[in-house]
Order: sequence, then C-alpha cells, then structure tokens
Amino acid sequence: MYVVVANVLSVGLGNRSDVLKELPIRLIVMETGAEAIRSLRQEKVTTVVSRWGLVDMPQGRLLKNIIAANPGLSTIAFVATGNPAQEIEARSLGVTVVMSEDIDDGYFCEAVCQLSGVSTVVGAAEPADYNPDNGYRQYLVDKSWPLDRADILNSFEFDPIRSFVARTDSYWSLQHPKHTEL
Repeated sequence: MYVVVANVLSVGLGNRSDVLKELPIRLIVMETGAEAIRSLRQEKVTTVVSRWGLVDMPQGRLLKNIIAANPGLSTIAFVATGNPAQEIEARSLGVTVVMSEDIDDGYFCEAVCQLSGVSTVVGAAEPADYNPDNGYRQYLVDKSWPLDRADILNSFEFDPIRSFVARTDSYWSLQHPKHTEL
C-alpha cells in the first residue's frame, strides 16, 4: 500500500491511464465528461487529466468548465497527434500541460507527478546489475520528496528491517530484497 499524496481524475483515456496505477496516487477513472463532473462534485482532486475530444463534451468543453470553476486546479489535456489547432486552443484556455496522444508513458507519469506533488522513481538498476550476493534491487527517488526514511519505506512497502535508504545530493537511494515487488 502506498501513502496516497494526490487524487488524480482521468477522463476518457481508456487504458492509457493504467500507467498511473503504479504511482502513489488515488486514481479516479471516468470515461465521460458527465461522469467526471459528478465525480468532481463528490471528490477533492489535485489534478485532472482529460482527452480533449470527449464524446459527450467535444472540443475541450470539460476542461473549459473545470478551469472556469476552479482556475487553480492542475489540468492535463491530451490532444490529437498532429492537430496544432487543439493544442493552441488548450494552451489559450489555460490548461496546465498539453500532451499529444502519442506521448511517452514515462513523460506522462512524470508530468502527473510534478503537477500532483508526487515523487517519482527516477531510475532503477537493470536485472543484470542486481547484487547476486545479497539479492537487493536499487531504486532512485527524487530528493525533492520531503519525507524521511520511515515515510519512504512505508510508501514503497519496503521491509524496514531488510531495506536500506540513504539520501544523496540529488536523490534518495532505496535498496530492498529482490523478492519484494515495488
């Protein structure tokens, strides 16, 4: 179980939002703008990620309504690849981040993390780099994560007895037994 530090509403992305399930966020997935509006009335969210052309709210209507009602809310618009008109319209509306639908999953996750105030794992050792003597994996976590050792261990469900956490100038270094899954 992760320490949930943000509530992210994903609208109309289908299984594209599956990559966000690995982050320490509460992911609320809706397929239509109407569902999203109902959800926003009941849930406090930190970031809204929406496809620009929803079936029931085309041409960014959902994001227009959200920004009008709560201009400080972080928003990400997924626009059609190669459609500069959608990108220009989204940017002029005040969407926080505009992404093309063919954007890399890693960049997508990083943008959601930055907007939501979530730390991201910035690197991991390849399986060939595992230490065969002790069977530990190493993960690097952005040092801007303002947590202490116990918070990190709890967030990643690491065993506090068998895990190692150290802070360097640029990241937290986490090592945990190979059989423990992140």
